Amino acid sequence: MNFLLLLAMAQHFEPTTLATDLRSGYQVLAVDLNKDGKPDLIGLAQGMDRLDWFENPGSSGQTWKRHTMVSGLSQPINVAALDVDKDGVPEIMLVHEFSSTPAKSKGTVTLLTHDGDVTRPWTRRDIDAIPTSHRLKIANGAFINAPLADPSTAPPEYRGKIPLTAYSAPTLKPVLINDEDSGVMHGLHVDDFNGDGLMDILTASFNGIALLEARKDGKYVRRILHAGNATAWPKSGSSDVTVARAAGKKFLATIDPWHGHEFAIYTPKGKGYERAVLESNLNQGHTVLAVDLDGDGNDEVVYGSRMGEVTLRYVRYDKTSKQWKIHSILDGKIATSSCVTADFNGDKRPDLACIGGSTQNLMVFENRP
Repeated sequence: MNFLLLLAMAQHFEPTTLATDLRSGYQVLAVDLNKDGKPDLIGLAQGMDRLDWFENPGSSGQTWKRHTMVSGLSQPINVAALDVDKDGVPEIMLVHEFSSTPAKSKGTVTLLTHDGDVTRPWTRRDIDAIPTSHRLKIANGAFINAPLADPSTAPPEYRGKIPLTAYSAPTLKPVLINDEDSGVMHGLHVDDFNGDGLMDILTASFNGIALLEARKDGKYVRRILHAGNATAWPKSGSSDVTVARAAGKKFLATIDPWHGHEFAIYTPKGKGYERAVLESNLNQGHTVLAVDLDGDGNDEVVYGSRMGEVTLRYVRYDKTSKQWKIHSILDGKIATSSCVTADFNGDKRPDLACIGGSTQNLMVFENRP
């Protein structure tokens, strides 16, 4: 069932373009790199041989200075930030030398550290290599590395065990935490799903949406929340996932299936979830992000597609109709590969930053009242 209801913009966003040359822009990360209390941006582009960050000026209308962290890269794919040495500036984990074909992917895992001046090139130390290393997140004091597929498999089936791996501070020694997912694991999300103070991990793969609940002993217990798109393998499951809290419920929001055409919301029902497709004509949907944009205590969900008629939209839960309604942020100008949220201008409202794939751009969207 398609509940598409595209409305005029209900929330005002003021766009600012920070860069237009990020070839195959893939991921944007918000993190304070210079200890000034303002979130900066790392813009990762697969088609670039370097990793750049953009220094937040702290207020609207000023220039975000651009700095190069590291150069000489090949196919960078993801970064995450964690202050391993507790000096107030996070270390950056980077995965690069990526290919979606495991036999062609070295999957180098690199740690970047600063030398005291974060505007100068950072020091690179390679610490691991797992073919198709693809998505990085932070959970319970560790970097979490989600490879795209089992290193021994091949497209399009990718049948095998995906080695979800953790690197805990301070040693960063790789530890396998789960290998029950198979096919392609494209989505990785971290959330205190059960409210016990530990960060749980949600994955989106050919198997659907899985929850890995963190235990106090450092282990994770996995269960499937929903199978996602029911099309036969390898067109099954989900591609990206987030958790949205609205009307006292925990909804799931996904792109289905891998690089899929569907944006779906999963409503809790009994012991499971009821799936509803809100939009079914995306061309390579590639991001979902839950954030309370209007300050009413309920999350909206930002999502977008990176091919065709590129889109950047969000949905808001309507308590009266009990439906999610779709609103446009900026369609046609950013091939949305990744979005993050932070208060970039200091007005206490969550803003957005998104990076475009084919459009090669990095944009900040200030959330206006």
